[in-house]
Amino acid sequence: MIRYNFILKNHLLIILAVTIFVLLFTGQIEYQLPQYKASDLTKYIAMAKSSPELNTNIIKPFVYRILAPWIVGLMPFSIQTNFLLLNIVSLILLSFVFYFALLEFKLLPNVALALTIAFQMNRYFFQFLSWNYFQLCDTIALTVLFLSFILIKRKKWSALFLILPVSILVKEYALIILPMGLYYFLIHKKSKKDFLLFAIVSFFTVAVYGSVRMVLNVNQGADLLTQYTTKEFYYPRIMLFLKKYVASFIPFGLLPIVFWKELISFFKKNGFLFVYTITVIVISYFGEAERMMAPLAIVYFMFVGNLIEKTFDIKDRFQENRIFFTIIIISFLSSFYHLWGIVQFPNKYWSIASTILFSIIIAILFYKKKIKNLAINQN
Repeated sequence: MIRYNFILKNHLLIILAVTIFVLLFTGQIEYQLPQYKASDLTKYIAMAKSSPELNTNIIKPFVYRILAPWIVGLMPFSIQTNFLLLNIVSLILLSFVFYFALLEFKLLPNVALALTIAFQMNRYFFQFLSWNYFQLCDTIALTVLFLSFILIKRKKWSALFLILPVSILVKEYALIILPMGLYYFLIHKKSKKDFLLFAIVSFFTVAVYGSVRMVLNVNQGADLLTQYTTKEFYYPRIMLFLKKYVASFIPFGLLPIVFWKELISFFKKNGFLFVYTITVIVISYFGEAERMMAPLAIVYFMFVGNLIEKTFDIKDRFQENRIFFTIIIISFLSSFYHLWGIVQFPNKYWSIASTILFSIIIAILFYKKKIKNLAINQN
């Protein structure tokens, strides 16, 4: 136990150091440039400037995400500084929660650490939130969502009753966890009592979602059908598929395709994670292809961690260090992007090329090891 706590402490320090590294070198959005005048951040800034009043002149769905901008507006510094400070704290918490969620689902500490760093290197899920610190709602909502995995597994009812309904006022991500939680307690755990308790939590969460929309009756903005059809038909279907399921999870985007049998086995053992995955996929059609897949990162990395533990000999210290450093280095290199990031490419074609290259490298690395393991087992 003493050794485990020592490892845990060191891992948290490493995660904190990586978070600071990303914050320092990813850069910050130049939000005053003309191309960002119609972006999400202008709505959040306007809402924060109106605090402690509520600004109902904002289009939906942003007008319903009142809590984070409201808190920002109450803080004593400039609006920009307040967003930045809260986002820094939220990104640190997001990193820690992601690590503990992986541990909660029985991944080994070193595997959880490597995958947490890979998550922090992800250009869409983490580095975008570091660069565009006005997307504070996303950072907080993701943190709460991933924390919910831990709270559900540990049956922390008081915390669930508090954070899920309240987090709806930050962003709608809390709704994603509800079908999974209901399935987890009723089908996976077969506990009617826990199912009933979570159903009550779900009811209050949905009630808050509905109530804020009834109170703030806003007509401006796109409805869900418009959002869906815009994203569904804007991209060619093959491009939409690649952006959502491959590019989003760079450099691991090809692993579920190459290891489809292992993916099916993973979901058979964890049916509640399959329910969560389907929920995220459905909701992902109501926004940007890559960013809307962020809630799926926790399940995706659980699968990758499961794959690492089954494919590689991580009991061998040398093999363990080699695969972990390889994953971290490739994750770092694949974080380079043309719009933001630690290193910015000159144009989108470099980003596309790096996505293809590093996704293939990781897929080959895992597949070669799988073939080698099969050959050893046959002999």
